[in-house]
Amino acid sequence: MNNTKIILIGGVNGSGKTTIAKALAKELKVPHRLGIGFMREAIRSFVPKEEEPLLYCHSFKAFEITGGTIEHGFREQTKLLSLPINSCINRAQKEGTGLILDGTQLLPEFIPKDILLVFLFPDKKCDHYSRIHGKDTHSKRQVSKDEFNGIKQVEKYLRKEAKQHNVPIIFNQNVDKTVKEIVQLWREKNDS
Repeated sequence: MNNTKIILIGGVNGSGKTTIAKALAKELKVPHRLGIGFMREAIRSFVPKEEEPLLYCHSFKAFEITGGTIEHGFREQTKLLSLPINSCINRAQKEGTGLILDGTQLLPEFIPKDILLVFLFPDKKCDHYSRIHGKDTHSKRQVSKDEFNGIKQVEKYLRKEAKQHNVPIIFNQNVDKTVKEIVQLWREKNDS
């Protein structure tokens, strides 16, 4: 049983990861919260684009660098970021402190099995395209309709991965309800 509160929230742009991570950290009194996009930005400050171009593109555009499908490019970018992600997880475990990581680049094959990973998807009733431009969390983010189609392909891939690896899926409609679901999943995982 691992009582350290380490929770990973994956999902595509506009699924509510940042909003939920912030509310979950408050609810569980988790002292550390980090978005993978910010982690990637920090790495960019010392890794030049010429050396690692995958750090410099959106998840849904990584295939333009790797070749192949959107899914292949996304997986390669996620694999690249798995080392710093797991370094953060390891530090939290070593120090016995809570950590919530949220971001798109989370795949179960790159995450320790004892860590709770959940995937958030926008509720079917919401206008996902409008939600991507986030009023409170990403007010300056702009996504074209073509880029949105790429995001939906990444979403389809994440759904497939969730099903294959038994990762819980939450359709995020309401912050309080979603936070309660994640808290319950964390408790179940840590009671087993």
